[in-house]
Amino acid sequence: MSQAKSAGRPSFGASIADASTITAKQGTGTILGAYIGRVRPGSVAGQAGLAPGDIIIEVNMQRIANAGDLERVLTGLNSGSRFSLVYLRSNKTMTGEGTF
Repeated sequence: MSQAKSAGRPSFGASIADASTITAKQGTGTILGAYIGRVRPGSVAGQAGLAPGDIIIEVNMQRIANAGDLERVLTGLNSGSRFSLVYLRSNKTMTGEGTF
C-alpha cells in the first residue's frame, strides 16, 4: 500500500491499494477503486470520514478505478483545496468532503 502525499500540502493520511486486488483476495468479487487501509487519526482522510475498508470510487467527480487514479487526483490538489468524494462502505454508497 502506498501513502498519497504531494509537496506543499499535508499528507492524505491513509494507506491505499488497488481495491480490485483486495476484493478479489477477499472473495467479494472485483470492485474498482482505491482501497483504504490504515487511516491516521486527525488526518485529512480521517476528517473526511474515511475508515479502513472503505473504497473510494470518485473524487471531485473524477472516477477512481485504482490507487494510482487516487494518487493522481490528490497530487493535483494544493494546501487549502476542498474535495468531495464518493466511497463504498459495507456495500453502501457514502459521500464525504475534506480540505487539505
